Amino acid sequence: MYEPDAAELSNVRADVGRAIVALGVTPESELAATTLLMVDELASNAIIHACTPFSVSVMSTRRGVCVEVRDGSPAMAVEVDRVDSNSGRRPGLGLALVRQFSAAWGVDRDGDGKTVWSVIRR
Repeated sequence: MYEPDAAELSNVRADVGRAIVALGVTPESELAATTLLMVDELASNAIIHACTPFSVSVMSTRRGVCVEVRDGSPAMAVEVDRVDSNSGRRPGLGLALVRQFSAAWGVDRDGDGKTVWSVIRR
């Protein structure tokens, strides 16, 4: 379990890096780089938007590598393409990146929270 703190991102990346190597993914490969990018985006969203402790899972599938980030917020992740008039930020662009680099991605409600997942093709 990770705390909703940006300082945790380096721990998430290190743990996922070890997990994908254990799955047989070469650390210098495009698959490794894309997997780390996806988990970074999903974990960042959990920190910024859910503000709850979160967990990360990594598994091998027939299609590639699946990363899942589960948080304790029932608010669904939504891809948005607009500028926030208060902050000038463009929220939701991280999910657009996830969509672009994933073979599949989605959000599943489970219990008190949700799991946001991404499958990165081999």
